[in-house]
Amino acid sequence: MDRIDNSALFSEDDVVEVFIRENPGGTRQENGAGGKWDTPPEDWFADKTEDYLDLHLIPKDPGLWKLDRFEDFIDARK
Repeated sequence: MDRIDNSALFSEDDVVEVFIRENPGGTRQENGAGGKWDTPPEDWFADKTEDYLDLHLIPKDPGLWKLDRFEDFIDARK
């Protein structure tokens, strides 16, 4: 089966919501009320330590933190 182009099926907000849901971590205190919701992943992860990234299974390649690389990000976590 050929790969389906999901870009027409999901809005950027949908992708952000899934990204956050698939990458839970930290606590409400760490994230705040709304915490990372308004912060793009590449900004959110930029100041995190290597230990933080390891703990939350975040790939260390900053190129994978961009929303348009979401599927690659998920693949890298497998």
